[in-house]
Amino acid sequence: MTADELTEIDVALAEISVLRGTLTRLEASLEQLRGAALQHSLSQLPACEVPPTEHRRAHRSGRPAIIDTDPELQAFILARLDRLTYHQVAAAIAEHFPPDRHISHATVHR
Repeated sequence: MTADELTEIDVALAEISVLRGTLTRLEASLEQLRGAALQHSLSQLPACEVPPTEHRRAHRSGRPAIIDTDPELQAFILARLDRLTYHQVAAAIAEHFPPDRHISHATVHR
């Protein structure tokens, strides 16, 4: 290689080094702007008026719990819950309600 070719390579390497530094600074600036934009977006959300657990419970996916959809069954359970075990409540439900409304002791516990 000639001296001129080596000089051209050195110039190209120097230019790449400058470009690399510029890209690094641009990347850091963009990351900072992205963080600020995200923070601004989060601060614009409405205030939470109920605890997150209540909100999640009210908006669960899937089928609602049997007890939540049957007010008579719910009242029956609440009337006995402080006097009977979960197994006894489930047995009382089996005696009082038809088979399609029976629930297990685990469902009573939940």
